[in-house]
Amino acid sequence: LYYDFHNNAMVNNTSGAINYLAKTGVLPTTNGENDDNIFGTIYPYTIGSKIHVGELDILHAIEAMLTLTIEFLRAHPKLDITLNTVDYHDLRDKDEKVCMERCAIRNRMAQEMNAEAVKGEKDMESKAKKKA
Repeated sequence: LYYDFHNNAMVNNTSGAINYLAKTGVLPTTNGENDDNIFGTIYPYTIGSKIHVGELDILHAIEAMLTLTIEFLRAHPKLDITLNTVDYHDLRDKDEKVCMERCAIRNRMAQEMNAEAVKGEKDMESKAKKKA
């Protein structure tokens, strides 16, 4: 999840990984007293129902997920010698949008955001010239 977020902008179906973390008790799946629903924030990105183009909610959730995972592993040192019999790919849910669709949408959104930024810069330059 961490790698896919930082290197692929969440365009792959990583729902099996987050479902695995939920199944093993690393991540709660509901809002608890001290929980900002990390699972609920990350999950839509793992299946493509949300496309990442710079939102901060997913960044904070990914960092919190990594912290919780490390804390879980430190609290359960015997996991280092325990054989893992679960393939997280078996826990994967169906994509709402496949990787290629996500990439195309994300790229289109980034281009639109870039065009708006360029337009804003040109408008500011034009206003500055008028004042001068």
